[in-house]
Amino acid sequence: MPYPTKALREILANAVAHALYQKNFGDIVVELHPNRITVRNNCNLEAKAFVNKWFSRINKSTNGHLMNLLRIPRITDEQGTGKIRIFRLMLESGKREPIIDFADNGDYGRWSMSLYNDEADQALLKLFERMKENFPQPDHCRMAQALLLWRKKKFSEIQSFLDEHYKLTVNEVLANKHAPVLLVGDRLFTKRWASIALEGQITKQLTESEKVSIFQVLNTISFLDNQEGFLSAERARQLIGLSNTKAEATQLARLFSEWKAVGLVKSVKKGQWKFLNKLEAKES
Repeated sequence: MPYPTKALREILANAVAHALYQKNFGDIVVELHPNRITVRNNCNLEAKAFVNKWFSRINKSTNGHLMNLLRIPRITDEQGTGKIRIFRLMLESGKREPIIDFADNGDYGRWSMSLYNDEADQALLKLFERMKENFPQPDHCRMAQALLLWRKKKFSEIQSFLDEHYKLTVNEVLANKHAPVLLVGDRLFTKRWASIALEGQITKQLTESEKVSIFQVLNTISFLDNQEGFLSAERARQLIGLSNTKAEATQLARLFSEWKAVGLVKSVKKGQWKFLNKLEAKES
């Protein structure tokens, strides 16, 4: 199913309930594209303030009587809950986050919401097949997919849309070594194997920005749980999603050597490294 049925119902109900019918009868338009469905409608200018307020239950509709009428057959629910529910439904279905847009048309606005699917993205489909193998439970598989697709969001924001069942499911996914992302603080770091597949990289060589990102992740983790900066090469490979092949082991060893050369880490023994704090780095 490319879209959750309840999410489709919700965005259509949202357009009908909140359209500004005084302008071109609301001008509700449904656009069908290969990778998305977009629903547009005219709205008052105040709607712009709610474009990014998905945690707020505040809602100012110009159609109060219509809203009440639509609630009787349960087409809509309590005002202010629909937007949050759409995000939750997409997340729980393993889909991308909805995209909301607002255009100012002078004395009124134009609101749009898009739901996306990835059925034509071959790179993602291959990744999803791998996740199905690693996460045989459907809920876990969908959450693994969702975490990858929502990876640029703060983890606390993602959790805010989930009920207790799915919060537990997400934590179980992240604890699994096959998870496509790694939680570091409140951010999600895309593991190397997922990043390569996701972006369709021809070369497996690390870019400079990837090196910086990997250093930040490993440096942070090395000081958690009283590790005092120590981290083994094997653990580092697991964390960032590199395999134990000779080629990738050599790749990581070269990266640690680069950091050692500029005084960011030091070698403790073979396969064991220590990330230096600011004082240690200065002394070295």
